[in-house]
Amino acid sequence: TDGVNTLDGITLLAVGARTSPFLTCRFDELAAAQHGLNVETEDLSKIFYLMEELPNDSRLQARVKELTEYTCWNKALAHDPKAVEKQARLSLVLDQYIDTYNPQVVGIRCWTEFQEIMDMSPCATLSYLNNGRNDGRVIPTACEVDLGTGLGMYVMLQNGSEMVACQDWNNNMGDSDT
Repeated sequence: TDGVNTLDGITLLAVGARTSPFLTCRFDELAAAQHGLNVETEDLSKIFYLMEELPNDSRLQARVKELTEYTCWNKALAHDPKAVEKQARLSLVLDQYIDTYNPQVVGIRCWTEFQEIMDMSPCATLSYLNNGRNDGRVIPTACEVDLGTGLGMYVMLQNGSEMVACQDWNNNMGDSDT
């Protein structure tokens, strides 16, 4: 090799904190920094606040339309008529962080605050980021603040022609089934 770190200087955005049951998602920020990676973080309470404060304007309506065309919402809308709007709010708030930090990787804490506080799952927004948003820019995004998996997705994307999904189907702790 030529000794060049192809990851040097990239930014990873951690949205929320990893919960204890997700031991497989641990990530060493200090080691990352020592190897040229920058990790930015944001607390979910700030994300939720910004989602609530986002005005019901043309940007929000455009994103609702875009997400409605992006994926099927039948089950989500049967549960909550505001399901698409909530995803649009989340994606617009994340756009603000993407504009600020220009991350190459995003990790988002999905459980349980999104479900319990916002009555939503952020899955459609994660998929939206992984598939190129409205501007075509693919940002590898992983659940449960799994920056290690997000980083692996980023490396595979840089060395392939399409986005790659890495999923950890076994986040169990000890003998727990949950």
